[in-house]
Amino acid sequence: MKKIKTIDGKYYHNGIKHASKEEIYFRWFCDDLVKSGHIKYFIYQPDQWELIAKPEYYWVKKNIKSETEKPGNLMDSLKYTPDYEITWSKKGVEKYVYLLNHENISVHSKRRKPFVAISNKCYPDDALTSYVDVKGTYGQHGDDVKFPVLQKIIYYIKFIYVEKIIPKKLFTKTFYPERYLLTDGLTKKRKIN
Repeated sequence: MKKIKTIDGKYYHNGIKHASKEEIYFRWFCDDLVKSGHIKYFIYQPDQWELIAKPEYYWVKKNIKSETEKPGNLMDSLKYTPDYEITWSKKGVEKYVYLLNHENISVHSKRRKPFVAISNKCYPDDALTSYVDVKGTYGQHGDDVKFPVLQKIIYYIKFIYVEKIIPKKLFTKTFYPERYLLTDGLTKKRKIN
């Protein structure tokens, strides 16, 4: 077990830079699920998705002798990178995944499970994948407002549901990762309310 290190406002665990402690806590959750066989594998910050391309225009520069066209930029493209991509085992799907088919119809129980995955009608035996955006209990950069809009855009454009996960809430509904039971500095047991 390793400590969480803080360098220049960023959090490091096992040499990997994370944007928040919550992302590390969620990583510990995934590590335990890999050990128990519920997750096949997970990827921290998988490939970035370009949701909307950068709109371009051309402007004409006129002077006395000639006209020249130059490309301009009205705004940047809209890109998004999920915090985690999780590929589930069959055991994990049964316990933790609320499965939707391609027509948004639940093919599992009525009770909502912690994660969502959308099955592919063409390849129903493919591994099921969930995408996660890890949030803290307090959003300091307006994420509570921005994320639901991004979530809808991603779903509409890519037919991918990105799950908003607040680790502490997830842990109370499922289990506390083994590493989370100790403080970040590994000095004593963590107080869990």
